[in-house]
Amino acid sequence: MFNLSKKMKINITKILTIVILSTLIVTLPQSTYAASNSIKLYDINKDGKTNFSDLMLIMQQIYINRNSTPSKEVISVELNKTSLEIEKGNKEKLEAKITPENLSDKKLTWKSENTDIATVDDTGTVEAIEEGTTQITVQTENGKSASCTIMVINTEMKLNETNIELNVGETKEIYVENMKDEPLIWSSLDPTIVSIGQTKSEENVSVEFSDNSIVTINRGIEITALKEGTTEIEVKTSYNKTAKCTITVKNTEPAPEEEPKPETVEVTEIQLNKTELELTVGDTEKLEVTITPEDATDKTITWTSSDTNIAEISEDGTITAKAQGNITITATTSNNKQATCTITIKEAEITPPTQDTPTPPSEQEPAPETPDTPSTSPEQTTPPQEGPSVEEPVEATKITLNETKIELVTGNTTK
Repeated sequence: MFNLSKKMKINITKILTIVILSTLIVTLPQSTYAASNSIKLYDINKDGKTNFSDLMLIMQQIYINRNSTPSKEVISVELNKTSLEIEKGNKEKLEAKITPENLSDKKLTWKSENTDIATVDDTGTVEAIEEGTTQITVQTENGKSASCTIMVINTEMKLNETNIELNVGETKEIYVENMKDEPLIWSSLDPTIVSIGQTKSEENVSVEFSDNSIVTINRGIEITALKEGTTEIEVKTSYNKTAKCTITVKNTEPAPEEEPKPETVEVTEIQLNKTELELTVGDTEKLEVTITPEDATDKTITWTSSDTNIAEISEDGTITAKAQGNITITATTSNNKQATCTITIKEAEITPPTQDTPTPPSEQEPAPETPDTPSTSPEQTTPPQEGPSVEEPVEATKITLNETKIELVTGNTTK
């Protein structure tokens, strides 16, 4: 046999050690190798040499790793997605990955931050309820967790109006509120009642017309009422989502446009033609009011009396004096501008009646004529009665003075 030197024997020993170590390392499971961070192929005991003591240390570590009990707790949990977009009404399942994988107890708890937007069941299946954003969280028994952001979108088309009434000849715009930059196919189900066309804001958009439809990449169209009746406008997407609007056309003339209301000019001042006035009970007097500016919009005046028992005033400013006293008459505008007049009312003066003077005979009416009586003859004359006679008074008919002009000297008298 070969007679090897001592030095050669040492080199062969090193080579065999490296081969054995390499073989053991390669055949170890990956998890065991990963856990054996202290295993190195060379100087294990840090003595500056590679020898059998290093091999023994490696074998000891391998034995410990192979016979150690695996961890019973979850180290981490991950979801297959960290964000997810789901259309309203749809469902999608999230997958959770637990480390280490060889755990026998993998119980998980699923939770939604806002169940009004999305819900999740025990298997991780997410259901989109309403448009919005929420968080779905999965948690292990020892508190390890992972989350996914859920965005619920609503691709159901919404028209700005679903029922429209028009008069013949009128136009209106219809548009989809929640769709952008997607080809839309618009059509009138009865183009003899309502026609469709481009909106004024989209006149430069390329479109294709068919008998009663229009294709546009924008959201809206303009409809025109042609005759009385009812029909529908329908819009579709390329994946067959649809929306409809009912159009009722009436054969009536549109209501006339209201004329713009003139600008309101406020009253700035009012004046009365009199500020003081004296009246007698029973008198009437009309006050006149001057309004500034002359072109005031509302010239309504309200008249009031401070005491209607003394004097009243009518709507046109006429005062009626009723009793003695002092009052104030006030004129007020609709914007509360005022002017006043002070009224003093006196009792009416009573004049005594005048006595009647006798009317001269010349001015008296002539006595009525009496019928002629037959004359009596001397034989028929009644003799005078005895006793004193009584004369009847005779009224003077004329007075005459003896002189109509007299000249006198001081101290003289005349008759």
